[in-house]
Amino acid sequence: DIIKELGYAEDVKFFEYLSGEEFLFDIDERGDLDLVVLDIQNG
Repeated sequence: DIIKELGYAEDVKFFEYLSGEEFLFDIDERGDLDLVVLDIQNG
């Protein structure tokens, strides 16, 4: 599980509302989880 591997287990709720599988797949393909998360938080 990508979230657990990167230490984001406590943010599962945060990720749930983002069409989870597509979002996780995008992270896995790009490898830019930090960047993606920042983009989302900045709206």
